[in-house]
Amino acid sequence: MDAGRPVGPAHERVEADPMWSPDGHRIAFVSNRDGWFHLYVMNADGDDVRQITRGDFHVHAPAWSPDGAWIAFHSERDANRSQIFVAPADGGEPRQITRGPGGGRQPAWSPDGAQLAFVRARAGVADLFVVDVTGGEPWQLMSDAGWRTDPAWSLAGDRIAFAMFLGDRWRIAVAGRSGAAACTVYEGPNARFPAWSRDGNQLSFTSWEDDNPRVLVIPMTDASICAPSGLTGGDIASP
Repeated sequence: MDAGRPVGPAHERVEADPMWSPDGHRIAFVSNRDGWFHLYVMNADGDDVRQITRGDFHVHAPAWSPDGAWIAFHSERDANRSQIFVAPADGGEPRQITRGPGGGRQPAWSPDGAQLAFVRARAGVADLFVVDVTGGEPWQLMSDAGWRTDPAWSLAGDRIAFAMFLGDRWRIAVAGRSGAAACTVYEGPNARFPAWSRDGNQLSFTSWEDDNPRVLVIPMTDASICAPSGLTGGDIASP
């Protein structure tokens, strides 16, 4: 998508990125119904559709805060550089969270609502950062080579899973909240989109090869984190 050009009347109307509110009563989504992709919120039954953002810019990847009061997203409203913003879920002026070179994408709330993990891409490298929602300087989880994406917090908030492309392979990796003790827990074709079980004991993700997509589940016991090289085919469940 060209961040500098709105989707005009000749283009098909698109609704995308639906996300349920934590209480299950509302759905946030993005739509190009006014020419630009903007953030909207509606009731779960489709009533009371409200436009949250307005202006000559696109909005992507909405994410509800754990208390349902805020929605984070990334947008190119800062000189066509994608940055992280949060907006009141009931409407109001968005507040910019990230600034400067590299910007930010794919915001993910910590379970306590105090921080956002996000992806910052520059010079052919994508790294994971964490920033306080109240503002301040983001800190980088890791600083080695590779392309990282799809951050996902564990429910306890002590770990962040993510996908990483390093060398010629995709991997699923896990790091501590401060970036400590990062390790690979799975390596395979196009491994993406990790998601934690509520008890934090399992991690699901997608992997596909030769047009054969799969959803895989891996146990996240202490042994599997500390010894990822010991994984075997029997350790992974494919529903």
